[in-house]
Amino acid sequence: MNIRFPLWRLLASAVVIILFVGWTSRGKAMKNDIVKMPMKTVCVGRFLMDIPVAAEISFGSGRIGGWEVSRPISESGDEFEKRLVDREHELRNQKNQQDQTSLETTKTIATEQVLGKAFMFGRTQDHYFQDGRRVDSQSVSFESMIHSSGRSFELSADYRTEEDLPPHVKVASQFERWSFNQLPTKPGFCFGDAFVTEPLPIDGNEYVMMFIGIESHPDLAIAISTWANIQLEAPLLERDRNNTVKQAYASRFKDLGTGHRMINGISGGQTADEVSEFNGTTGFSFQWESAMENNSVRRPRILLEFDTGKGRPGKPVNSSLSKTEALALWNKISSSIRDRPQAIPDTEK
Repeated sequence: MNIRFPLWRLLASAVVIILFVGWTSRGKAMKNDIVKMPMKTVCVGRFLMDIPVAAEISFGSGRIGGWEVSRPISESGDEFEKRLVDREHELRNQKNQQDQTSLETTKTIATEQVLGKAFMFGRTQDHYFQDGRRVDSQSVSFESMIHSSGRSFELSADYRTEEDLPPHVKVASQFERWSFNQLPTKPGFCFGDAFVTEPLPIDGNEYVMMFIGIESHPDLAIAISTWANIQLEAPLLERDRNNTVKQAYASRFKDLGTGHRMINGISGGQTADEVSEFNGTTGFSFQWESAMENNSVRRPRILLEFDTGKGRPGKPVNSSLSKTEALALWNKISSSIRDRPQAIPDTEK
C-alpha cells in the first residue's frame, strides 16, 4: 500500500508521464555533494526553474489564452499536411445537430513560425429559462492544427460563439517552435517545445505541467504545474492539515519542514515529510504551492512536487536519496523558482 497521494496524480488533464527508466534498477548513486550538482535553467509557463542537467523533461496537455492545447507531436511537414487534409475531410463529412454539414468555416494560419488551419464546426442549439422566459442559444466548436519545424500542436474549444473565432486564430498564430535548452528573450508563455508570444488575454485560463525524471534515479518523480484564473480548492497547508491519510497513519509521517515559505518574492506554503511505507520502505515527499492572485496570469497557482521511493504503482521502494540528499536537492530546485524577466540576462542565455 502506498500511503502517499501526490496532488498532480489527481489532476484530470494530466497524464502519467513520469520518466521512470526501469522500475527495479536502483541506478548509480548520486554525487555526495548534491549542492554542487550541475543544473540547467528551464522555462515553464511564465517562470524559470533550475533542474539537474541529467534530468529528462516531458509535458502534458495545457491551456493557453483560454484554449486547450494538446501535447506536442513530432512529425514532418508532409505528415502534418496529410493529417490536416484528413481532418478537414472528416469534418466536411460530419453532420451537426441540425443534420447539416458540421464544418462551417476554415481559416488559414500562416506566419514565419507556423503553418496550419483553424476550423469552426459542430453547431449545437440549446435553451434555458430566464425570468420565466425561454432563451434559445447556440454554440460552436473550434480546432486549430498548426506545425512548426517538426512539431505540431492542436488548440481546441467547445461551447463557444462565432465571435470567439478571431481570438482563437490569433493565439494559434502566436506559437513559435522553441527548445527546452533555449530561454525566451521576450514576453510570453512557455509550453514544452513551444513558446506563445504576447499579447495573451490577461483573463484567459492558463495551465501547463512539466514532468521531470532522472534516468539513474527511477524512483524520483518531480512535477511542476502553473494554473491561472481558475477556482482553487483550499490552500496546500489547509489541505495538509485535513489530510485523512496522514491523520489515520500519523506515526508513519515525520515532518521535515512544513509551513509557510516565501520563494524569490512569491508567497506560498510547503509540506515536507519522511514517509514510512507499509512494506518497510522509506521515501520522502515535498510540495510547495504559491498563493494565487485572482485574475492575474502573472501570479498563478504554482505547484511543485518532489517524491522519492516511487516504484511500480502501489509498490513503494526505498528512496535512492538519503534524507540529507533529498532535502538538499529539493531545496536547490524549489528555491530556484522565479519570475521570468522579459529580457533574459546574458548569464542565463
